[in-house]
Amino acid sequence: LQVKPLGVIWGKFSEYYSKKNTIMFDDIGRNFLMNPQNGLKIRPFMKAHLNRDKDKELLKLTQYLKEIAKL
Repeated sequence: LQVKPLGVIWGKFSEYYSKKNTIMFDDIGRNFLMNPQNGLKIRPFMKAHLNRDKDKELLKLTQYLKEIAKL
């Protein structure tokens, strides 16, 4: 099982990143197994040539990040 261990980044760049200031975005929930509190599952971007103009996921994500940045 392959996951994305944020602990590696936190260990190498602890002066910049920690579990308090890191969010991982992915369309595969199992990638958050090692750090479930730091993962946010988003919709996959599929069939880009057909859905490019309809996809709004990043726009929604932008609004979310602006809101939590205040915290």
